[in-house]
Amino acid sequence: MTKLLLLEKIKEENAAQIRRDFPDLELINVDEMRDDLIDQIDIVYGQFAKGQGFSPWFKKVVPNGKSLKWLQTISAGIDFLPLTELAKRGVIVSNMSGLHSEAISENVLAYILILNRGIKQALSNQAKHVWDLNLSGIRQLQQKKIAIFGTGAIGSAVAKLLKPFDVRVIGVNRHGQPLANFDQVITHDQLDAVRDADYVINDMPLTDQTRGYFNADFFKTLTAAPVFINVGRGPSVVQADLVKALDAGLISGAALDVFEKEPLELDSPLWDRENVIVTPHSSALLEHYRRDAYKIFGKNLTSYLKTGKLAINQVNLKEGY
Repeated sequence: MTKLLLLEKIKEENAAQIRRDFPDLELINVDEMRDDLIDQIDIVYGQFAKGQGFSPWFKKVVPNGKSLKWLQTISAGIDFLPLTELAKRGVIVSNMSGLHSEAISENVLAYILILNRGIKQALSNQAKHVWDLNLSGIRQLQQKKIAIFGTGAIGSAVAKLLKPFDVRVIGVNRHGQPLANFDQVITHDQLDAVRDADYVINDMPLTDQTRGYFNADFFKTLTAAPVFINVGRGPSVVQADLVKALDAGLISGAALDVFEKEPLELDSPLWDRENVIVTPHSSALLEHYRRDAYKIFGKNLTSYLKTGKLAINQVNLKEGY
């Protein structure tokens, strides 16, 4: 009997449907898991223990469970996984790419508008009961140039949301092929086209190529003192170099949802800057997460149990996304 370890809860009606459709599949909830089952788990759904980081059972089953064949993460990023070992063992992995795209794109728009319209400063004044029209750094989005590093589900959703604001959106990826909602798509060898961008947005996955990508050398090439936004992965940015770029005026502000080390250190200079927004890796939060996540997992589970293959979101373990 195939065994599915549910580290992420599913609704009872979904569980009941699975039992009806696949009577030879055993669902094992996290509170039912035991050490003697570690080598019997075929499928794992999720990786976290509520409020406690990674589940201890996740670390025991992945990648060493002898029966493990498929892992469905509840995140888009998979840089935390032992990808080489999983590939050697023939374990297939799928992620939640696309699930969080709209939520993250809304966060990006919110960041831009908050910094553009002096809203952060106004909220600070409100807390102090201060009425002050002298809001600094006021600007509008119209006719601005926006560079989006990463044109997958998230980058495309950001581009789509920003287009009605009469902006020029340039995507940066590995292939440079035209894409919907982007005025232009360039490769990483053509960055001269975005040196004068007004906003630089990162949503790239973390790979060997993107780790430390946004460093001192990168920031020094920017000519328009853009706002820098990171909703990708924290280690893609050399944080000390970002702080120096802010100090030097190479970038005029930043909105950061991810960091090199999380949680952000209490003594980080980023906390107290008026031109910086810090959010706690929260841009992907969803109003109906369990329901929406199951749409991906449920589709993959049905396909896998019927055909041995996944329907969507299988990741390339060699590429890392």
